[in-house]
Amino acid sequence: MGIGINIEDMEKAFLTNNNIMYQYIEPELNRQLTLVDSEKSFTNFVQKELLSAIPSGHFSIDEMSKKLGISSRTLQRNLSAENTSYKEQVQAIQKSMTFSYLRLNLSTDEISYLVGYTEVNAFLRAFKKWTGLSLTEYKNKNR
Repeated sequence: MGIGINIEDMEKAFLTNNNIMYQYIEPELNRQLTLVDSEKSFTNFVQKELLSAIPSGHFSIDEMSKKLGISSRTLQRNLSAENTSYKEQVQAIQKSMTFSYLRLNLSTDEISYLVGYTEVNAFLRAFKKWTGLSLTEYKNKNR
């Protein structure tokens, strides 16, 4: 997955703070550090990437695998090894984001867009599937 980083190389100091090479690899280093600091599961790493990808609308499995530097099949295989799928992870993050946005009192249209739905009705059907309640029923119950 991506660039392999050797611990011994990480401990070597750059000669200057303005090193062009450092500016080039810094984003990848930060991504790798996030992965190391996280729960150390591939699923957790994918979830973190989905949190930023879903609002942008660029979260298809092909787009995500390209972002991670692996094939779509490898992405699916790694998630399957952790007893989940890409679709399940997208839905879990969309659901989590939805409840966060509901606490911010965003409109249904805004929430639908931010969690990656192009049609509000598709979002409303998904919400009912997640909760067993319509969005209006959920809002009334949780006021």
